[in-house]
Amino acid sequence: MKTAIIYLHGNLTDTSALASYIKKSFLIICADGGAEHARKQGILPHVVIGDLDSISASTLNQLKKQHVQFITYPREKDLTDAELAFEYAIESGAEEIVVAGFLGDRIDHLSANLLYIAKRSNRIPVLIIEHDQEIRFVQKKIVIKGQKGDELSLIPINGDCVDVSTGGLQYQLRNEMLPLGSTRGISNVFMNEQAEVRIKNGILMLIHRKRAS
Repeated sequence: MKTAIIYLHGNLTDTSALASYIKKSFLIICADGGAEHARKQGILPHVVIGDLDSISASTLNQLKKQHVQFITYPREKDLTDAELAFEYAIESGAEEIVVAGFLGDRIDHLSANLLYIAKRSNRIPVLIIEHDQEIRFVQKKIVIKGQKGDELSLIPINGDCVDVSTGGLQYQLRNEMLPLGSTRGISNVFMNEQAEVRIKNGILMLIHRKRAS
């Protein structure tokens, strides 16, 4: 599977979970200031995309000296830097996208990015990595590997989710509805090393919180 890594300019406190994905990545994309995170990790991106209003001058100059490709857009545009990065990854043939630096202090960007990814989750799988948590979206079926005691929250993202069933979790669902705005799916628990979620209609956001080792 062709994996693309996208660095956004949100918070990025722990990068250890990214290591295995970076090794198999065929494309590393930085959305503007996301290049700061890549630089701190010693990762050279293939491309930096955006209006370049949040990347530092020192990082900009260093990457240019290393012949990194820049795709520059005007500040007044219809798409965010994050969406431009996602579209570039898809157009480049990515079959899976891993996102780092997703969370931040811009609630508008966070909300828009979540809805953008959710809407396209049937087009390409996206994994958001944030410290000890991983965020995925499912429209049909997914199996998630973890450890006994990990938490998995199931959150309807665009409307009621119909005929939701789970396996390998403490609180089982059997062809049940999770209404939009319901907290019923929060903090379920892995009973072994994997969990399965199936859904007939709707989009579920799954937040996998890993148990401290």
